[in-house]
Amino acid sequence: MNRITISILTILSAFMAIAETWFPYPTAPEALPYGRPRANYIVEHFWDRCPWKSAYSSTARMEQTISDFASFIPHAQADTVFASIDVLIKNTQKKPADFRTLLNIAEAKFYSDTSATFSPEVYRPFAEAAASYKKFKAEERAKYVGQAKIIKNSSEGQSLPSLEVYDINGVKSNLNDSVQGVQTYILIFERPEAGRTDRVFFAGNVAVSKLTDAGLIQPILICAGTPDESWWNSTKNLPQGWRAVALPNAETIFDLRTNPSVYLTDEHMVITSRLMPINFLTANCEQLVKSAGL
Repeated sequence: MNRITISILTILSAFMAIAETWFPYPTAPEALPYGRPRANYIVEHFWDRCPWKSAYSSTARMEQTISDFASFIPHAQADTVFASIDVLIKNTQKKPADFRTLLNIAEAKFYSDTSATFSPEVYRPFAEAAASYKKFKAEERAKYVGQAKIIKNSSEGQSLPSLEVYDINGVKSNLNDSVQGVQTYILIFERPEAGRTDRVFFAGNVAVSKLTDAGLIQPILICAGTPDESWWNSTKNLPQGWRAVALPNAETIFDLRTNPSVYLTDEHMVITSRLMPINFLTANCEQLVKSAGL
């Protein structure tokens, strides 16, 4: 672990020793080396002394506590983090009102567009727990069912679900339909009413055209909504090798917080990258062309 991370953990450990916290935080044994071992220890034992019966009597202080907990997440092992989150959820679920408070905090902390610690992966266990929480009515659970579904479908390493799409002629197909030899599929989700500047810029790039012509990539332009005639007309001049389809309910299936929202998959339609900026993707294509000598 680099010196910057060690310094951060040292500062945080010192802070926890002197700050007035909602309850006493764990202190890593001196015998543990700095870096991940100490972060793992703190995350694993973070909730050991939490007074669960009164923990949510002050929402503000619980918000600060979860912020403190979140500061260690990037430095600890994933399995340790999720085990600790499971402890937090299970102890809070005993009271529906407390669980609602926790869900609101977690959503603002990890799943809000304005969050400094945005992480759908960290928020996912909260959404999944709420989706199956029997003390909530079905209509309250529905929000979290939708969130959990979107996060799962949008996660790197997840296979695309089987989805029916249709083209300009109304011909139906499956989004998972593959082309032999294609190594990377580029899924460009575009709202029908939104601007198309990024798409035009990407489609006109020489490197993108070379990779498409070589059959190494296939860009798939997907209307995330119900396309009108204007949208379909805008797809008629797409370069050869592109695929243009509509998926009206796309926003209930994938995380489409940007426009366009770009996903990359491998040849097996497994997501390898999510919400990649078009300019970054274009630069990657240009670098790939150079390295491949195309």
